[in-house]
Amino acid sequence: MCLRIMDKRSLDLLEKAFAAEINGALEGGLGLLQTRSKLADKLVESGHLVKATVRLGGRFPVTIEGYRLTILGNATYCFSDRCGDEEVTPNVELTGAAHHERE
Repeated sequence: MCLRIMDKRSLDLLEKAFAAEINGALEGGLGLLQTRSKLADKLVESGHLVKATVRLGGRFPVTIEGYRLTILGNATYCFSDRCGDEEVTPNVELTGAAHHERE
């Protein structure tokens, strides 16, 4: 797997999918990107998104379809310039065995 440089429209869609997942986690939503964009289907073919279905039970069950980021889609978005200037991984001081192996 290789991260490729994506065009603006593709990154916009990955950003919306990322925001939907974060919003779902923080606010208890479904975490799905719902769109009719043909670009979403192209990103499914390239492995950046995956189609997902959520079934809500109850008296009148509802099926909701949308898209979620794959690991490749998440990495592509997070390693782009869209994630800001923050570091992807925190600086961690090595201690104990990890510190000795490094020396």
